Amino acid sequence: MYKRSICIEYFGEQASPLFPVVISDSEAASELGRQETLNDTKLIIHDKYVIDPKLMEQFISEVKATPTHEIKLQNPYVVFHVVIIDDDLREVKILDGELTFDLLERFKNVCGKGPLFDHLVYVQKVIELYEGRGRWQTLIQRASTVELAVNQFIQPTGG
Repeated sequence: MYKRSICIEYFGEQASPLFPVVISDSEAASELGRQETLNDTKLIIHDKYVIDPKLMEQFISEVKATPTHEIKLQNPYVVFHVVIIDDDLREVKILDGELTFDLLERFKNVCGKGPLFDHLVYVQKVIELYEGRGRWQTLIQRASTVELAVNQFIQPTGG
C-alpha cells in the first residue's frame, strides 16, 4: 500500500500560530509526514488530517499542477514549503503566499466542509493577514482614499 502525505510548512515571521499541516491517506503515511515536518521545522506540534485515498490523489495532482515561479514576495517572510511524500519519493515546492492561498482554495473546492476545510480557511486568513490581502487591505485602501479626498478639499492657507 502506498504511503502518501502532503506537508504544508510555513517559514517566516508569525503574528499568530501557524503550525505545519500533514494531510495523508493513512496513519502510517501521517507518521512519515510528521517526521518530515519535524525534520524541516523542528516543531513537535502539527495538525494532522487523514483523508480518503481518492481525495489524496486529487490533492497531489493539485500540488503538482501548481506552478512555481521566481518568488516575488510582497512580504519576504511569507514562504511555504509544500512537500509531497509518495511512498519513498519526496518532492518539495516552495511557494509564496499567493500561490499557497490559491492551492488551498483548490483543496477546499474538493474536500467538502469539515475540520480540514476549516483549517484551510484559517491558513488562508493568516496568509491574508501577512500579505495584506482581503478584508484588511480593503479597509486600508478605503482609509487611504478617504484621506486623499479630505486632503484635496482642505488646502493650507498661505500667510
